[in-house]
Amino acid sequence: MIASAVYAMFGDHSRYKNFTGLGNGLSLSQDDETIAFSYYLNGSEAIYTGSLEDRSIDKLTEPEDGMHHRSPQFSPDGKAMFYLAANRENIQHLLYVEDSETTKLTNEKTHVFSAAFSPDGETIYYTAIPTEELRKAEGQQENGVDLFSVSIDGNHQQLTDEDAFSVNGLSVSPDGSTVFYNSFDGNQRLYAYHLEDQTKEAYLSEHLPSDIYHPVFSPAGDQLAYTAVAGKSANGTFQYELFLMDTNTGEKKKLTNYEASLTSPVFFHQENRLIFLGQSNWPVKPAAYQLMTVDNNKEKAVPIRLSLPEPDRNFRPGEMLAEWVDIKTIAGLYILLFGLMTIYFQSKSNKTYLPSIISGCLAAILLLASIAAAAFNPWAGSGLFGVAVGLSACSGIILSFAFIYQQAGRK
Repeated sequence: MIASAVYAMFGDHSRYKNFTGLGNGLSLSQDDETIAFSYYLNGSEAIYTGSLEDRSIDKLTEPEDGMHHRSPQFSPDGKAMFYLAANRENIQHLLYVEDSETTKLTNEKTHVFSAAFSPDGETIYYTAIPTEELRKAEGQQENGVDLFSVSIDGNHQQLTDEDAFSVNGLSVSPDGSTVFYNSFDGNQRLYAYHLEDQTKEAYLSEHLPSDIYHPVFSPAGDQLAYTAVAGKSANGTFQYELFLMDTNTGEKKKLTNYEASLTSPVFFHQENRLIFLGQSNWPVKPAAYQLMTVDNNKEKAVPIRLSLPEPDRNFRPGEMLAEWVDIKTIAGLYILLFGLMTIYFQSKSNKTYLPSIISGCLAAILLLASIAAAAFNPWAGSGLFGVAVGLSACSGIILSFAFIYQQAGRK
């Protein structure tokens, strides 16, 4: 039981630790022939490209152990690319690749959320927060998320100082004058940041719903694709569909009937079509994404099948341990331990209820500790409270067993 508890507290419990499947984020080459994406293979996430013509793929990056490469984006001329690299602590920094040479544009002192190329490919806009702020508990952060730019030769500039709760979904207008991004202000809204006068405004708020996600503009800027809640499943889970809006008239139409969740929409450059990721197992993690495409004239969305690598089926003790050891395992071992202690004390000293009393006292101590901890760290207090509730439930089961065992012994 102790070994299981220690593993539960300090082991690597990432749901993607041994996962094989598509990651989040897509990019499409200027000629519409190649897509860039991230793919997990036995828990390692790397950047791949895939041909939409013959469905073949190529692996572009080889992450070091514990690193993940994700969210690739082709440069406008297709000669370069950037992607995000996440370390063991999931701190993401920005890497730029051109002519097989990789340049690190940000370091581990900054956590990058999302990024987008300027139309000329010379500048990358990105949203980020100081890493030290990211690690602080909610309510204790002094700085939030802001918008930055970096030239491909490494010159940085901070564009906003709003310390927002979240800023993501970056895209840049075709003329390069405006950066669009999604920001949370009680709702997920789309904002336009004008680079010349450094001002921002809510974009087409009179036409867009109060909560939109993954906004992306067409190459000409006359259409906006986004995902939004379109209904609920039978169990009450929100379902997200893909919508398309004419930015000149505000006219909207729903493109999909996926009845789950969609993400990462990208416009084709030469066709009136979108490519995106559908999560059929929404809201379960890890996400089982499926690559899909739909015509902007509202044809039925169809899957795109690539020759993706298969997972290694070799036996992995760590994978088996991760599947076996969870909160239910620890609770079962705890009840078993105190149940055996109940039998022991009944036979040796007739103190049948001593183990259940000890367990109840431990639950009470943890409950008091959670109240005290909440004053300094709400997350720690909440975690301790959850453990105290679980321990109380186990104590009730142990007490019931003690009563039944004592009565059976008397008979």
